[in-house]
Amino acid sequence: DACYFLANLIQEHDQIDNDVAEVLYQRSCELGIVSGCTNRAANILNRNEPKGNVCAARTFQKSCSQNDPWGCTMLGLVLGEGIGMKKSVPKALASLVKACDVAVDKNGRACKRANELHALIERSSKSN
Repeated sequence: DACYFLANLIQEHDQIDNDVAEVLYQRSCELGIVSGCTNRAANILNRNEPKGNVCAARTFQKSCSQNDPWGCTMLGLVLGEGIGMKKSVPKALASLVKACDVAVDKNGRACKRANELHALIERSSKSN
């Protein structure tokens, strides 16, 4: 828990260099903190490298399967866009619904972002 929360503090206060936060997220993931895995994968996804995108997408699948709200939100994003995995609107929407279903705080950031992405994906899929 300490590695995870310290990584969050560093990332919130140091917008320039997140290398230390990434190491701490990785360590928290290795120690069983699922949200640490999700945050590490999100940082990898931000690099927008094909191999990294595949790794991040797989990590989001795993963290969502373990009921991590942000993992499900991020899985919905990558499924909806086809980043690192095959695009699937139905699976993306289901993942985004799950993000709110498993969230303790239904008004929290993960659920709010999931709802925003859900609406965006629905709009864009209807216009195609």
